[in-house]
Amino acid sequence: MIVGANGLLNACGLFVGLLIILALNVLFTFAFPLLTSLFGFYGAMAARLLLGACQGPVTSIIAASMYFWVLPTDLTSMYALVNIGGGIGTAASAILAGKMIAAGYSWKAVYVVDGSLMVTVLIIYFIFGDDDPEGCSKLKINRLRPFRFSNLISEDERQLIIQSRLTQKSEEKRSVPWKKLIFSKDIWIFSIAWFFATFSCKFSNGHGVV
Repeated sequence: MIVGANGLLNACGLFVGLLIILALNVLFTFAFPLLTSLFGFYGAMAARLLLGACQGPVTSIIAASMYFWVLPTDLTSMYALVNIGGGIGTAASAILAGKMIAAGYSWKAVYVVDGSLMVTVLIIYFIFGDDDPEGCSKLKINRLRPFRFSNLISEDERQLIIQSRLTQKSEEKRSVPWKKLIFSKDIWIFSIAWFFATFSCKFSNGHGVV
């Protein structure tokens, strides 16, 4: 998922790439009840796999985009905020779904509401999103987006962000140290902790707390 998203971002840029991923999230959320109704279990599995493939890279892409927009001293706080927001969104979605089902709405209506909320996010991102403070993107659709972030920040803010970056942009392509990543103790500790944290959350949502 991450590899495919990286290729998309390299080809289209941060703004367009993430816009496409968000649009696919909307599409597959709306498609879930349709595919499930048409093809049953296999339709549900296909829709869930497609949705997961789109949702999976989003948090990592947002984290990577912070390099262009956030001061180094604020990176940890902002990344924590993104993760907290994701958790709150998951919990809120589950609570909303439970309330709707309890009120007599069909499970399909839950996906319609979730998809509609995603459309709202997509529109907000289209209006305000941008590649970087420099406003490097020369997209023709930028004429329709006068409120994008690079137009809203002051020149002092722009220069502060640019000059605070730990490293500057480089055209040099570097190889990924896969061996170090695979055998990194820190990565394994984080991955195992994340696995059990996610498993506990999903188990509690699905079966309730005993």
